[in-house]
Amino acid sequence: MIVVLMQTQGPLFVGRAQELAWLSSRLSNIGTGNSMLMLSGPPGVGKTCLLRKALGSHPHPWAKTWEFGEAPGLWPITQLLRSLVRRTPQAFEKDRAILAALLEGGQAPPGEFALYQAVIQSIVQASWEQPVVAVIDDIHAADRSTLELLIMAESAWRGAPILLIMTRRTVDTRTSPEAQHCLARLLQLSDDCVLSGLSHSEVQALASLLASRTVDDEEVHALLRRTGGLPLFVEGLVHSTRGSRILSSRNSRGLPPSLRTVIVDRIGHLSADVRDVLRRAALLRDQIDPALLAQSLRLPSTAVENVIWQAIGEGLLSQEESGVFCDPPTLR
Repeated sequence: MIVVLMQTQGPLFVGRAQELAWLSSRLSNIGTGNSMLMLSGPPGVGKTCLLRKALGSHPHPWAKTWEFGEAPGLWPITQLLRSLVRRTPQAFEKDRAILAALLEGGQAPPGEFALYQAVIQSIVQASWEQPVVAVIDDIHAADRSTLELLIMAESAWRGAPILLIMTRRTVDTRTSPEAQHCLARLLQLSDDCVLSGLSHSEVQALASLLASRTVDDEEVHALLRRTGGLPLFVEGLVHSTRGSRILSSRNSRGLPPSLRTVIVDRIGHLSADVRDVLRRAALLRDQIDPALLAQSLRLPSTAVENVIWQAIGEGLLSQEESGVFCDPPTLR
């Protein structure tokens, strides 16, 4: 069964019936089982859209990490605390002095055990007054202090009416080396739901809604080849055709600014060597020939192979049994 939800504002929502049912079950049984959930997947797969659909219109504390520069330590936790304090201020009175650094805009010292404990216990207290369902979007970009606090909180929150739902990119994480270990540990403590691209029938349903006509199988195959079924890219490419048939990049009149921004963001931090290899790979064919790339770029084969492994690690190229392939949403 394909779930198709029409809405007047925001993106169309197609598919994800199993994931919606899973989230609905966890929301209905808050306080039992794990207190932390993770929605994982590549950029554009629809993690945040799915979460907003599952949560509905009821306001929940929602925090987002800051990926574009230095943010204060524990910034996602600060956002959640301020939202919860507005809702249940009495739950935070006991530890108000300790929490002042976060609640009043100061800089929290990293690794302070007393502060971590005050945050954890205050949220437990708030949950007994009103169940807490909170979100941290893009947890992969969180600072180490935030990740350490959440690891410490897992056992304290288990059994309390608390559900923390986090979104995480499976590629292009740019997580700092010191935070990578903490993120891996947090993932072990969370129930993880990994999202992949939409199926053939789901892409057809979404594209037909966007194009206001029936998109045929040939067009769907072209969309799947170029987008991997990622809803954000499907939407961008359908809009870019402006009513034309969706068969190849030749009938595209340029990517929408929002889609171009996603791609630029993914490759902008890479070294010049990696970007050069990706540009050349996109001009060749789906399957990458390292020897041909090295010849065309006039680089040693070992150098090209090292760059290819970097791109695979970033999720920009994919490694399969039959070889290395361009990742459709970024290079096609």
